[in-house]
Amino acid sequence: EFRRVLFRSYPINLESGKPYHDDLGAHIFYKLGLVSKAEGETAAAFSWFERSAVCRNPVPWSDRNYYQGMALRCLGREKNAIAQFEGLISANTARFADGRWYNFFAGYQEEESVESQQSTAHFEIGLGRVGLGNLNEARERFRQAIQLNPCNIWAANFLAHASEDPGQSRRATV
Repeated sequence: EFRRVLFRSYPINLESGKPYHDDLGAHIFYKLGLVSKAEGETAAAFSWFERSAVCRNPVPWSDRNYYQGMALRCLGREKNAIAQFEGLISANTARFADGRWYNFFAGYQEEESVESQQSTAHFEIGLGRVGLGNLNEARERFRQAIQLNPCNIWAANFLAHASEDPGQSRRATV
């Protein structure tokens, strides 16, 4: 069971442990909160949403802020949720405005292309727009993200699910 793995103890002698930055924690805890809520486990859902909301982010503004915002919304902290979504939009819009795209992985012999970074920025702006309820703007950002980087599966997934018509196919189209 996935929940059991989250609380597993890590042996010191194996030099492994829980990561300082939990890259997917906000996402995972938010989803576990949704599952608990659907199962009628209100206290457990609250606990998962709370854990999502306080996860440490390795990057100041990233997709994790979307999940934290959604968790905050589920906790009834709408003002804080909106601040997460607006911050996500603002930070990524500023990246386009200043025109500086960094080679984050150059030291590891792996380079992230400018197009890939721009795709991520469009995707994250789209997430902020979803959080604020602007689905048309979100869909446009997800389309731009996919055009810049067809391998951006997260953008494709959100585009497929950001349909106004619930009967429409869930397959993403650019």
